[in-house]
Amino acid sequence: MANIAKRLFYRLRYTRHMGPLLGAVQNEDDFSWKTYTTDCYQRELLHNQQFTTRQLAKVHWSIENRRIEIVGAPPLHPGHQIIYETALELQPTSVLEVGCGAGDHLANMGVLLPAASLTGVDVSEGQLEFAVQRNFSTRLARLICKDFTIDGACEGLSSEFVYTNAVLMHIHGYARPLTFLRNVWAVCGRYLLLKENWSRHNYLKLFRKAMPAHHPYKVVREDSIGVLFDRRNALDLQIINKASDFFCI
Repeated sequence: MANIAKRLFYRLRYTRHMGPLLGAVQNEDDFSWKTYTTDCYQRELLHNQQFTTRQLAKVHWSIENRRIEIVGAPPLHPGHQIIYETALELQPTSVLEVGCGAGDHLANMGVLLPAASLTGVDVSEGQLEFAVQRNFSTRLARLICKDFTIDGACEGLSSEFVYTNAVLMHIHGYARPLTFLRNVWAVCGRYLLLKENWSRHNYLKLFRKAMPAHHPYKVVREDSIGVLFDRRNALDLQIINKASDFFCI
């Protein structure tokens, strides 16, 4: 019965209506970050690389009509494509990923934006060690172990373009998601791009508390949604005003 209840909870937490409600009462993160690399992440990489390309340096690719096209290999995941193609359009001189994990996305930023400085932050030392082995043994990037759910963890960090990929969605417990988002916003010099599962929190409420004077803009690739903030200017994109705007249907 306990396993059935756990599977039901996992299924409901990714639904549009129940997900934010369950996320609000969940008091701990989805994973144990100290053991995440061996428990989950390495197996996830082995599974997903059969279906999507994760490391641009290992495949042939081109840019056609402002879209990244992969030649002779699996396509990019639409969620990853949002991050890369948005960065290509904005052309930042510095890039910071919060929750960089094994560093695939950060390394891909180095391929797409070779002149940009790269910084990766993760709460797990194991993830950062894995990132060095997998992507940064011969490539320059600043990798920092910090817990962005703690007030003040962002001190000393800043970047023109900051992004997360499937990080905030896994953070739960009291004020921790809001503290995380405030820290992410604090290190953002200009642009912030969030790519998350939009069923896990009341994101509009978090946005209004963390960055009350700025609009969240919708970025779409296929059926995948990203949210972009610009500290300086209004953008020619749809503003997200209600929960349904986080979804394509």
